Amino acid sequence: SPTLTSTKFWPGSMGRTANHAMVIARLVTPDGKDRGNHNFILQIRDLATHEPCPGVILGDIGPKLGFNNMDNGFLRLQGVRIPYENMAARFAHVNRVTGEYVRTADDTAMKLAGLTMTQVRAYLVQQAGRALAAACTVAIRYSSVRRQGFDHSPKTATLGRTDEHAVWDYPTQRMRLLPLLASAYCYHVGGVKLGQLLRRAELS
Repeated sequence: SPTLTSTKFWPGSMGRTANHAMVIARLVTPDGKDRGNHNFILQIRDLATHEPCPGVILGDIGPKLGFNNMDNGFLRLQGVRIPYENMAARFAHVNRVTGEYVRTADDTAMKLAGLTMTQVRAYLVQQAGRALAAACTVAIRYSSVRRQGFDHSPKTATLGRTDEHAVWDYPTQRMRLLPLLASAYCYHVGGVKLGQLLRRAELS
C-alpha cells in the first residue's frame, strides 16, 4: 500500500502506541494464484527504539471531533516483507515446503472471520444515535425553559403582563433541533437492525 489512497486510516493505538498490527492483505501463493484476503501479524515499530520499521510509514491522524484519548493513526507500507510464520493460520495455511495452499475451514467460516469488524461498525452506529439523542435531550429541554424575547401578543397584554418567549417557541430553533432528533432515532434503529442482521448471519 505505497499510495495515499491505499493508506489505512483510523486504527486505534496506531498513532503512538502499537508495535504490531494485524494487517489484512491479499495472499498470492507461489503458483501465482490470488487466494484473497488473509490476516498477517506485522511488526511496525522497533521494539528498542519505538521508531517505525523499514518501509513502514505511520503516525497519528491528529485531533478528532471526539474520543481524543485514543491515538488513532495511519499506516502505509512500501516494500515490506512479512515472514512466513506471521500468517494467521486458523482457517488456511501455506505448506512451507511445497507452497501448497490448504484450507482448514469452509467458505462460511472464512466470511465470518471479518464479522467482528462489522459488529464494531454496527455498534458505532448505535452509539452515535445515543450520543446524539443525549445532546438533543439537553438542547430541547433547555430551549423549553430558557426564555428570550418578550411576547407582546394581545392575549398577554389584556392580562396586564408581558411574558417572554421560550427559545423553543422560535421556528428557527425547532428547525435546527428537530432534524437532529430525527437523525438520532434513525441512527439508533439502524444500529439495532444491523446488529440483528449480523447475529442472524452468525447463527446461520
